[in-house]
Amino acid sequence: MTIPSDKPVTFILAMGANTIDENGNRLLKANDDAQKFADTIAQVLKLEEHNKCIIKDVKQEQFKRNLEKLQILAQPRDTVFIYFSGHGTKLPDSNEDEVYDDKYCYDEAFVVNNNFGTGIHKVRDDFFVKQVNKIPTNNIITTVDFCFSGGVLRGTKNCLNVKSKNWSFSHNKEEPIFKSNCPVSDMKKLKGKVYMASKENEIAWEFDNGGIFTTFFVKNIRIYKKFDKAFEITAKQVRDITSLRGCDQLQQPQRRP
Repeated sequence: MTIPSDKPVTFILAMGANTIDENGNRLLKANDDAQKFADTIAQVLKLEEHNKCIIKDVKQEQFKRNLEKLQILAQPRDTVFIYFSGHGTKLPDSNEDEVYDDKYCYDEAFVVNNNFGTGIHKVRDDFFVKQVNKIPTNNIITTVDFCFSGGVLRGTKNCLNVKSKNWSFSHNKEEPIFKSNCPVSDMKKLKGKVYMASKENEIAWEFDNGGIFTTFFVKNIRIYKKFDKAFEITAKQVRDITSLRGCDQLQQPQRRP
């Protein structure tokens, strides 16, 4: 990424993680999603290549370090695009910011590689929001293509040849990891605008050509050149195709604000 200048600059940080879960299921297209997203934004906005940073199979330290780098490089008039594709999961709330009606809810988490290149690390959304909000511009557009669902779903007999981007893990089956009486935060404390692949209680799917949300979103950005318009079309397409495939849950992309 370039050094700060007097003119407004647009930065792109796109990260992918083809991590493998505890059942041996590996995402295959998360890195490709990151590349496609960054290339699309750069081409549509005619950006300089040196302001585009793409990290494949992103490690925990890289995830942290590049957000910190944006805190140094970005200026108040600059624009920052942040993208992540990979597994998502839920973890028991760590700081009681998710407590509701005297019941503990869950933090969402990005699943990335650990610093040794083997195994995985889970980055809580609390950490992500804190780091992004330190970037000294309000012009931040975050796009995330991963599951906010905590259920153990990898597809059903009606959803062959697709994969959930939810990280599977064991939990007490008598108490679902997602509680219907917990508030849906949808990262509402995050600075700027955020485009999300699914609702907080839903899974996100990866098809043969990539994450279904990213595949449609980058295609529509190229067509319409306007992100909100592209998102509206994408959201409908994703809802429609997941419904037609008979999946257990619809995938319904979300936008905030």
